Amino acid sequence: MEKKVEKEEGKIFTIGELKFNSYELTVEIGEDKFELPSKDFDLLHYLASNPDQVFTREELLNIFWEEDDFVFDRLIDVHINRIKQKLDCSRKLIESVIGGYKFIGN
Repeated sequence: MEKKVEKEEGKIFTIGELKFNSYELTVEIGEDKFELPSKDFDLLHYLASNPDQVFTREELLNIFWEEDDFVFDRLIDVHINRIKQKLDCSRKLIESVIGGYKFIGN
């Protein structure tokens, strides 16, 4: 069983070119600042904290949703696509791989 992500309340931290602000649930890339829903923020932070590591949809579901939640594996696709659209940057940060996703390290 995968470990659950513990919420880091009220922290500002940088991973590569991304600056995360958990006070505001924002991510900055250069001069651009993006506000994300909580689950998207946590998912992006987790992927960015583990660059170049491939996570399957099932692994991500086990990490971010409770066992008794009724969710489909494609829910991860919805969140990843929302993150990509929201960040709307020319640099590719999250790569789709067969069966899952990975954050592209710097």
